[in-house]
Amino acid sequence: MPLYRRKWNCESCGKPVYWDSERKTLSCSCTVETGVSFVNPEAFEAVPKYARHVTEKLQLSLDSFAFICPKCGSYVISDKSKNENPQLHVSFIKYPREDDRLQARLAVSGSFHVEQLNYNVKPAEDWKEKAWLIISEQQLVELLKFLDWRNPSYIHAWL
Repeated sequence: MPLYRRKWNCESCGKPVYWDSERKTLSCSCTVETGVSFVNPEAFEAVPKYARHVTEKLQLSLDSFAFICPKCGSYVISDKSKNENPQLHVSFIKYPREDDRLQARLAVSGSFHVEQLNYNVKPAEDWKEKAWLIISEQQLVELLKFLDWRNPSYIHAWL
């Protein structure tokens, strides 16, 4: 799907403007024009054809994030109480060539430390759970709002 983003945002809403040359649409968050047969190509730049990362992202402070290495049994943790500043980064990736597949992307950053678990009752490779993300109720509300705001009927909502 040949898709292009205008080099400057919409004057009305301030959001990016997209030209879909296959569907002949020009769209932003406030309007969609159909039947547009020509735009100035110098004013637009191509958008990636495969994985399109959504520009809007959410960043939340976590209480903690931890995972266990099943092979070595190490417990890797980033903990707010130890000033390691664990952050959750939430965004979307759109794959237009794969039946418009959409994925939510959750990434964690911050400082981490490693602990050896001396209270293992069974080997780490036998544990059902391997990672834990601890988030406060307030930030869970923010996360749910972020995941709920998109309107899939507009192409610009996923770019």
